[in-house]
Amino acid sequence: MLDDETLFEDLEEDDDSEVNQVIHRHCLSRLSCFAHSLQLAIKDAMEKCVSTRPVMAKCSKMANCCHQSAVFREQFEVNFGEGRSIPSTNATRWSSLYHQVSSIVQLDEQPLTDLLRQTGHDNRILTASLKEFVDILQPFSEVRAVLW
Repeated sequence: MLDDETLFEDLEEDDDSEVNQVIHRHCLSRLSCFAHSLQLAIKDAMEKCVSTRPVMAKCSKMANCCHQSAVFREQFEVNFGEGRSIPSTNATRWSSLYHQVSSIVQLDEQPLTDLLRQTGHDNRILTASLKEFVDILQPFSEVRAVLW
């Protein structure tokens, strides 16, 4: 709107000069919030990466087991420590998925696989490496921590 050169055509020369000074003192372009841009870019990239969807779904289902099944949670705590769990995700925040996957990566893979088998959750056993996912998102998570 303010970059429309015909907007102030009818002004006197003195007024025109004053208007130009005011316009040049203020930012004409809107700069979007870097944190929000980062959020949207990563979320969009993750949506387009269809190969990670089944693995992320398994991670989400494991977290649900920790939060919804007393039997699974009890066995999880026996294997990984009292009070430990897998965090749930928030659909609008990529960082919650990052934290969820990071927490799974930090667990010993074999005891986790054994636990899933023992509790009848064989379909949630992970076959893909989550470490690469965490390694890719870690720098973004560090930037996010500084911004928020």
